[in-house]
Amino acid sequence: MIANKDYLESYDKVIVIDHHKTEENNTIEADYSYIDEEASSASEIVTRLISMFKIKLSKNSANALAAGIYLD
Repeated sequence: MIANKDYLESYDKVIVIDHHKTEENNTIEADYSYIDEEASSASEIVTRLISMFKIKLSKNSANALAAGIYLD
């Protein structure tokens, strides 16, 4: 969830990555969206994309994604 959506206007492109069903009244406007309701967390989806595109992560970034998977 995004607490303050005002700053989004400063970006040219926005992508929503989520594992919850999209609801019109609770979703930001985005150029792209990647919704996977079967995933356990958005961190899982991001981890899958990082792996698919063979992106190397720092240890801190990998730990943050693991924490996101664990906590969600």
